[in-house]
Amino acid sequence: MPKLIDSYLLEMEIGQPQTAGEIAVFPLKSSRNPGPEYITLAEALASSQLTVTEVSHGGSVPELKAVNQGGKAVLMLDGEELVGAKQNRVLNTTIWVAPGTSLVIPVSCVERNRWSGLHHPVEKSDNVMVHSMRLKKVQSVNKNLEKKAGFKSDQSEVWRELDRACYLLNVDSPTAAMRDIYEGRKTELENYLKAFRPVPGQQGLLVFWAGKPLGCDFISREEALASLFQKLLKSYLLEVIMVSQDRGTEDQEGKSQKVNGPARQKPTVPGIKKARNFLSKAAQAEEKRYKATGSGQACRYCHQDLAGASLEIDNFIPHFVFLATEKGSQFRNYRNRENFSGLRDRKAFLSRSGDDLE
Repeated sequence: MPKLIDSYLLEMEIGQPQTAGEIAVFPLKSSRNPGPEYITLAEALASSQLTVTEVSHGGSVPELKAVNQGGKAVLMLDGEELVGAKQNRVLNTTIWVAPGTSLVIPVSCVERNRWSGLHHPVEKSDNVMVHSMRLKKVQSVNKNLEKKAGFKSDQSEVWRELDRACYLLNVDSPTAAMRDIYEGRKTELENYLKAFRPVPGQQGLLVFWAGKPLGCDFISREEALASLFQKLLKSYLLEVIMVSQDRGTEDQEGKSQKVNGPARQKPTVPGIKKARNFLSKAAQAEEKRYKATGSGQACRYCHQDLAGASLEIDNFIPHFVFLATEKGSQFRNYRNRENFSGLRDRKAFLSRSGDDLE
């Protein structure tokens, strides 16, 4: 039986890419029904329509409580950061919070060394989980759903990935917070972002680096994508910075250099055919369906070259994400080479920070 998402993926209009060095970003547009009006998480938090708190006075690391007190639905994206409460978290799945509803939402901690006794208000964030962390989280949630364990991630794996990012990017974060990683590389990210803007009608983005796909995000409403564009794109850009920082890049004279903004080597710009191939692979992925947190059906996807997730509500899809795996990614050799042994590299990182693991 054809999957609803196939009609999105296989009929997607793919525009000409915007480029910066080795990075190419294809705009995506769909003729499918965009669904009813909704607002983004950041907009809902800024207007106080949505409140997010701990589930109880004592709190629970993998859960938060979201209450929509307004008249519009709120779309909360897989991987979006929630800053505040007892520690910063990210969403484990995309959630549609209908007007007037209260939900317990599944999250992962992205600030290991803070568990505050104070109830800090949850504020909007400009960050989505870094590409490789988000991929591993999507995969671990997929596995837990298959085991009937709900939308839980592998929290230890999330922390290991945070430690690795801090180490590779030379970011000193006292609380081991993802937010500090983005802040530490703010200048490079801003340099890249100057090259990219959403085009009229754009609803999604498909990102390549050095001719290989990294992944794509699709948002059904143009105005929502415009609001989320830089936030989503940064999650891919920071991955490129992290990998490039570790291995260096070769300029045209053959000298090793560290990347600081758009790379200076001759760019490898993929054509629309390559972009179409990635979306076709996504359509070939096996789909498994689960009752979503909040409204709709949570659809999860597995393929040897990618992993993904989407939310279906009343025959429309407000969001989907597909991320290239190690087999299908430009980062394959890097990930195989840098197979960190969590403890060893955490010790190395902490010793540089002046802290003691024991």
